[in-house]
Amino acid sequence: MSNTENKVTNKSTGLNKALKKVRASMRQKRTDRYISKLRNKKSKNNIISVAFIVQMPEIWDKEAPVFETMLSEPHFKAKLIVVPIYDFAKRVFCEYGRELEYFENKYGSDCIVKAYQDNDWIDLEQLHFDYVFYQRCWEMYLPVKYHTDCVIKYSKTCYIPYAVGLYDGADYYKSSFFTNLYACFCSTKEQTTFHVQNTNRKIVFCGCPIIERYAEIAGNLETSVKKTVLWTPRWTDDAFFGGSTFFKNMYNILELKEMHSDISLVLRPHPLTFPNAVKNGKMTEAEVDDYKNKVKLSGAVFDSNAFIEDSLFATDILITDYSSIVWEYFILGKPIIYCTDTDIDFEEVYKKIAKVVYKANDWEDIKKITSMLLAGEDPMYSERIKLVKEIVKENENATKRIIDYIVEDFGLRV
Repeated sequence: MSNTENKVTNKSTGLNKALKKVRASMRQKRTDRYISKLRNKKSKNNIISVAFIVQMPEIWDKEAPVFETMLSEPHFKAKLIVVPIYDFAKRVFCEYGRELEYFENKYGSDCIVKAYQDNDWIDLEQLHFDYVFYQRCWEMYLPVKYHTDCVIKYSKTCYIPYAVGLYDGADYYKSSFFTNLYACFCSTKEQTTFHVQNTNRKIVFCGCPIIERYAEIAGNLETSVKKTVLWTPRWTDDAFFGGSTFFKNMYNILELKEMHSDISLVLRPHPLTFPNAVKNGKMTEAEVDDYKNKVKLSGAVFDSNAFIEDSLFATDILITDYSSIVWEYFILGKPIIYCTDTDIDFEEVYKKIAKVVYKANDWEDIKKITSMLLAGEDPMYSERIKLVKEIVKENENATKRIIDYIVEDFGLRV
């Protein structure tokens, strides 16, 4: 490239950065105006109306304790706005199916609102919610009218992060989603420092409800005679997240059933694994079907639980890539075999966890460590339990602290 071309390229890059900075500043000022108006918004009947936009049963456990507590509190009216699952490969919303069935079976129909009715998306503004919670910070999976930049105009937008582990970088927290959040109830203290500091928005740590929930359940789990091994590979090879071992071990993992015929081997690839593989040409639909058949013939099974916690509670050994489930499973005190890169930008709590999990660099390591653990040898046990207690203490009363924060923010006397 010539000097002239370099100058043009650098100038173009500089202009793009300047434009992004101006747009971000304008977006922030606009959001600040909306938040200022919302601060003075009060309910006429002293009831706090809260919506939870839900789409994926797989990650609902992060918010469930807060929602369920609100259902039993007389000064709250909580609803689930159920959005149909988004087909990542085809880039379309599906017909209602397992997501609606799951939430209706769990909570009944009275507290559920279908987001898509009469061939259109319902208008959330007309439902007059004081607070609207989001499951994910990825808005491409939601209809545009439910994006935070639209909803912040009339409701206080809130988020409890479903993932803990990585510092995703400054630009991640400058996205439209985070800019248009009224409140982020961070899952770790460190997450509060990642956000762009702004006095208008509420970036707080009240503890993580899912940690509190797992700590309560951990002591009541029954020990099963038949050991269960769960494999949870990532769906993307993105090195930023440590990569994925799915394609490396998709057939290797079935060997565990041959080596240890008395175990229950359960496979739970990320829900986007197969759609993404088909979309990127790594597998055809026929190859996906063939693989699923081979799993069945091996004696292993694909996890059928909609709610990941049902699977984790029944698991004795977790074999996993980087995942949001690692630190909640860690609270159960059970061993983890970690298969992807640990030399990435973890949050502090995840760095501590990484020191007391079993690291597997290849398939031979996985086999060796699994056999050791199944034989009853667990040399990391003491250090692991010590860290579990530390994390649990920091997250005590998380659900109540979030509820109390909302009550105080709303200005309600109870």
